[in-house]
Amino acid sequence: MRTTARRLLTGLLATATAAAGLGAAVPATAAPATAPVVFSPATIAPTPYLGWSSWSLQATTYPGVNPHSWSSWLNEDHVLQQANALVSTGLASAGYKFVNIDAAWYADIDRNPHFDAYGRLEQDTTRFPDPMATVVNKVHALGLKLGVYDYAGMAKEAYNLNAPVYGTTHGCTTQNAVLKDSTGAPVVLPSGWNNAYALDMSDANPCGYEYIHSVAQKLTGYGIDYLKLDGVTPSGTSGTVSDLTKSSYYEVAGWRKALDALGWQGHLELSWAMRTNEAPYWQQNVTGVRTQGDVECYCSTLVDWNHVVSRFNSAPAWAPYTKPGFFPDLDSLDVGNGAMDGLTDDQRRTATTLWSIVNSPMYTGDDLTKIDSLGLSLLTNSEVIAQNQQGLPAKPVSQATNQQTWYVRNNDGTYTVALFNLGSTSATVTANWADIGLRTAQSADVHDMWTHSDLGASTGSFSATLPAYGSRLLKLTPSGPGAPSGPITGLAGKCADVKGAVSTDGTDLDLWGCNGGANQTWTIPGDGTVRAYGKCMDVRGGATAAGTAVQLYTCNGSPAQSWVYQSDKTLKNTKSGLCLDVAGAISTSGTRLDIWPCTASANQLWNLPTS
Repeated sequence: MRTTARRLLTGLLATATAAAGLGAAVPATAAPATAPVVFSPATIAPTPYLGWSSWSLQATTYPGVNPHSWSSWLNEDHVLQQANALVSTGLASAGYKFVNIDAAWYADIDRNPHFDAYGRLEQDTTRFPDPMATVVNKVHALGLKLGVYDYAGMAKEAYNLNAPVYGTTHGCTTQNAVLKDSTGAPVVLPSGWNNAYALDMSDANPCGYEYIHSVAQKLTGYGIDYLKLDGVTPSGTSGTVSDLTKSSYYEVAGWRKALDALGWQGHLELSWAMRTNEAPYWQQNVTGVRTQGDVECYCSTLVDWNHVVSRFNSAPAWAPYTKPGFFPDLDSLDVGNGAMDGLTDDQRRTATTLWSIVNSPMYTGDDLTKIDSLGLSLLTNSEVIAQNQQGLPAKPVSQATNQQTWYVRNNDGTYTVALFNLGSTSATVTANWADIGLRTAQSADVHDMWTHSDLGASTGSFSATLPAYGSRLLKLTPSGPGAPSGPITGLAGKCADVKGAVSTDGTDLDLWGCNGGANQTWTIPGDGTVRAYGKCMDVRGGATAAGTAVQLYTCNGSPAQSWVYQSDKTLKNTKSGLCLDVAGAISTSGTRLDIWPCTASANQLWNLPTS
């Protein structure tokens, strides 16, 4: 049965009438402890959160950690040990405040889940003998915050109970709350686990929302500060927003509405792998999303290098969406114990550097009672934490090789630069000033953020020989203003654009509506080049014929990549003597850029960045 699309893209649910044939009513819930609130993500999460999560220890086969089966580690005593270790190690003083309990707090040792009389997850009292609210209070007493886990949809076991929905005003039951197909069968939530049914969030049926509200009321009633909503996967959001059988958009908006109605102002994060094209929607409803699958290797260590290094691939795409109130999450930063982590010391430092510079939440999944000296120093380095907390994500100059330079211009005019050697042998990695927004001949003082040491001044570039999987984290203080950087605007107020935001050599340049993207951010370093993505504006093949396409290409010193900005606002190519031109003077977005004899006509006039 195809249902009417839920109008939740604004974060609100329409008032619905009771559906026919619903179950017996249940007494209304008590009034929320606090008044309803308006979601203010930048107030809830002004910076990425720091803390600890249980899942890495639950998921490992490291000897002695999970003696019965995976997740058997999880219990109240172990969680409180980790909370106390956050304090005793000094991690809490460094900002690590969150203690997040992942899946299985509601399941027995054989992972069979418990539910209350209303179809909501219920804690396992063998694992957690104290009421969950008491556990929360114990963690709060340490000056820390506590989070728990739930998942999208409704567990099949809860559906089978056909239980009344707590607090329903429409006679809802768990079976009424689930989406049905044309045969009347419940629709499986396409999360990949096959363990839950999709909730019916259609306008005609209030039960899906009432079930979410009842679960949210129970969880927030514990006093939690963080909620991880899992099972919101690529397949779980693969449909259009009007396709309720394939989309989790509406459930997440239902959670947002319920949490706001309950006056809850904690972190809501989605897992496990959101897509960047959905980011503007998630920003309306949550404070963070996981960028890809689990970092854990589900092996005899907590993680391995392959799972960690894959984060280098997913992180850059999320940079445009990173801001106070919304921080994409690379997953657990397991660098606290070399023997358990499965990483070399250099890999541990490199992982921490990446998490820091892209402003991912930094929470470790290590056994903090066994943290080693390097792990503690990595997680508590004050400069590395400060870089993470500033909320300006770094981006790579290029990812064409394993030797990579990532950078970001800080609000105080300094530049943070990370040099990475992701290869298996030592290599030299260079940060060229022209690639990162400084002038070619500019001098900059270089500071090592890991060692807190000043390295002196460098002009034009800085190089370091790094061991296999090694890194350096630097702060540059330039002697003067950096190179001008920003959009190049032209015909009809539109921008010179790297087509499709593809940074591969040979990508055409075109005219496009200005959007502030990296593919429209051009740097003028003062050496005659015009750069985006660390590459150069280039005349294809070094040709000089009128009409030759202009492209993006690795900077190579060719005169085909040298341009002179003239007093009449034309941009003249040194080799050909022709000007950058919007082909055919057509102002439609997508029109390619080429070179053409200089006429100073409107399609050849450009405004370059000046600061």
